Amino acid sequence: MDNEDFLMFYLLYLSYLYVCHVNLSQARRRRWWVRDIYLNRDEAGYFNKMFKNMKEKDPEEFFKHTRMDRHIYDLLLSQTKDHLTKKSIRTPINFECRLVVTLTLYCPVNYVDGEDTDGMVHLGEWRNETDPLRQARFGSNNSTRNAFHLRESLTSYFLAEGAVPF
Repeated sequence: MDNEDFLMFYLLYLSYLYVCHVNLSQARRRRWWVRDIYLNRDEAGYFNKMFKNMKEKDPEEFFKHTRMDRHIYDLLLSQTKDHLTKKSIRTPINFECRLVVTLTLYCPVNYVDGEDTDGMVHLGEWRNETDPLRQARFGSNNSTRNAFHLRESLTSYFLAEGAVPF
């Protein structure tokens, strides 16, 4: 290997190291620890402004939002508090807020059947879902031969002489 080849190899190696350094430094650099819009969620977010007000002053809207009465919600909250509390370096989302988000996503508005103030029943959107019905078994639903013979032998045993009437 002559000097010119060695110099080309050395320059290629240096350029490789430079590219690795640039990629690594860009991977480490972050723009934000927390985005600005989330910094004041404790004061200005939906949970603290709307939900707490609804919970304290409007039980009908609270029921519509969570699908449960306030005392049942408080009981559920007390039982799940330890599981919903998150420990983090950053300020975590409040456990009560996490429960509200879960309930809202788990059972969205108009998903279940409801009744309005006039007594009219409104059918929920769950009725439009047919996926579980499609999972029914296709083809023959006959028993296996062993199950058939076992059923016959048990029938003859229990209906034989000395059987107790049911």
